[in-house]
Amino acid sequence: FTQFNWFYAHFMAFYRDNDLYFTWIFIDKRLLALGLLVHGMVFQGILLEVIAKLFGTLFISRVFSLTKPQLLTYKIIKSTYTLISRWLGWAHRKVVETSIYKKSIIIKSYIHDFFKIAK
Repeated sequence: FTQFNWFYAHFMAFYRDNDLYFTWIFIDKRLLALGLLVHGMVFQGILLEVIAKLFGTLFISRVFSLTKPQLLTYKIIKSTYTLISRWLGWAHRKVVETSIYKKSIIIKSYIHDFFKIAK
């Protein structure tokens, strides 16, 4: 815990002149996670990295879903979006064709039926 206090003190000294909430929103959480890892706080660093990735993905996804109609008016973005959508569709069709996927669907239906009856 003393390592965290040392790291936090240095972090706050670096951002002393900024508003804490503004800094927390806009600082790259991965740098903070790297600092935690460097100071031997492996679990906290990995946990912060995972949380930062999840919230970053959530934020970008939400912004994209809100601005998608406007973004797709640009030709380069529309062509890139179409290309990636085609690749994802192709990959999904390939995965659905595998035997492990078909078996997992059967197992999922058994589990669903089990819990449906258990209620």
